Amino acid sequence: MTAMDEPSDRAASAPLGPDTLLQRADALDASIGIHGGITITVDGRSVDAGSRGLALLDAFAVPRTIKQAIEILGVAGAQDWVQITGVIRRLVKGGVLVRSGERGPKPGALGFGSARVHVGMLNDRSRTRAYLDAIAQTVNDGDVVVDIGTGTGVLAVAAARAGAQKVYAIEMNPRIADVALGVFEANGVADRVELINGQSTEVELPERCDVLVSETIGNRILDEQMLQIFKDAKLRLLKPDARRIPSELAAVAIPTQVPDEHVARAVASPEAVAEWFDWYGTDLAALQTLAPNDRRPFVSLPPRRMRDWDRLAEPVDVVRARTDDPSLSRVDAHLEFEIQRPGTLNGLSLAFEATLAPDITLTNSPAGAADDCHWLVPTWPIVPPRSVTAGDAVRLQIQSEAAGFRVTRFDD
Repeated sequence: MTAMDEPSDRAASAPLGPDTLLQRADALDASIGIHGGITITVDGRSVDAGSRGLALLDAFAVPRTIKQAIEILGVAGAQDWVQITGVIRRLVKGGVLVRSGERGPKPGALGFGSARVHVGMLNDRSRTRAYLDAIAQTVNDGDVVVDIGTGTGVLAVAAARAGAQKVYAIEMNPRIADVALGVFEANGVADRVELINGQSTEVELPERCDVLVSETIGNRILDEQMLQIFKDAKLRLLKPDARRIPSELAAVAIPTQVPDEHVARAVASPEAVAEWFDWYGTDLAALQTLAPNDRRPFVSLPPRRMRDWDRLAEPVDVVRARTDDPSLSRVDAHLEFEIQRPGTLNGLSLAFEATLAPDITLTNSPAGAADDCHWLVPTWPIVPPRSVTAGDAVRLQIQSEAAGFRVTRFDD
């Protein structure tokens, strides 16, 4: 290992600010202690990440500023802010989080520079096939196409094969950008596909484009800043009548009865409080007051693992809008469900529906997703849980800030 390859102590100790861009390192091992604390090991070093370590790893799965990550985590109050920023500093010092601005991701950096991320997406045949079919329907001979977040380049290749005379493939991660170049060469489209390494909101194109293609949909719908990407592209990169893939995006709420084994691991239920009192002799019921303000899902699972859950009512749109409509970026929706079957309402799952072409829709809803769907479905707790019977009307409020959500119950 040369000096250039060694981790930079100076970089790790440099001042951190709200705009410092970080992402998690590669080859991480995380273990959960008996009391719920997370220990993360990287390159043989172990770092105590506290109880929110996994949430931090999730927040920095792609390059994000510290400010963006804190918004996603839903930090509540000054004390919480001090604790979480302290953990972030510790993770940076321990090499768990690496800077993505000064030197680029360190070799092997996780996120979209990791092979396994792209293997997972390519193995999601329904996802990739839907995009390929939508591109074939949307792109016309002679079009100029921009593919934002090209990754392996599979969608850019499809656009060239559909007749595009020029494809600008934008990718911010240099490792996967190199892979994309090889893919373009191997598939004979390098003469028409130009790789641009950078963030789409910062690069300049020599011409406006007829079609925008982007698969920047996160588990929590807005995780990957799709709306910001599309808004910027509309202003700077696209022709006024440009077509978009996807053209419409929706967040869909599904009231569910979450199985007891998942609830027991994540929710301060009355049963859990009673058990903790038996274990520790301490009344911890006050922890239940945090649940209504928790912006993080307490369960996130592949849709195939949720198909057997009791869906207590039909899904309701939280928001549905075209991808060039800024109304998607913030959500404050009052929802009403008519309960169709009796049970215990203790969770609200949030799925997405993306319209890729007039007859092509992609979703991670448990009722509609394919078995190979690589997206997870987040579920927020309903506290306190409510026993419901067929015909009951249940009203809920869901709000978003950045990519975080909060679910609260309300009654007229």
